[in-house]
Amino acid sequence: MYKYQQIAQSLLKMFTDGTYAPGALLPDQEQLAKQFHTTRITIRKAIQLLIVEGVVYSKRGAGTFCAKITSQPAKRNFPHR
Repeated sequence: MYKYQQIAQSLLKMFTDGTYAPGALLPDQEQLAKQFHTTRITIRKAIQLLIVEGVVYSKRGAGTFCAKITSQPAKRNFPHR
C-alpha cells in the first residue's frame, strides 16, 4: 500500500472514530503533511482519494471538510492510481 493510501486510511479512521465530526474543517495540507511526516503532494493525493470515495468534500477558498459517513466501513482497499 502506498503512503497516500495509508494516510487516507488513517484519516478515514479519524472520521469514523469521531476525531473529525461531519462538516468539520480539516487542517490545511501543510499541517497534515507535518502531522503525517510527508509532503503536501502525498497529502493532496490522499485527500483526492477521499474526495472520490465521498468521504470528504472541498470548497474552493474555504478548505476540505469531512462528509457525513453513513456507515462505518471495516477497511477500504483504496485502488492503486
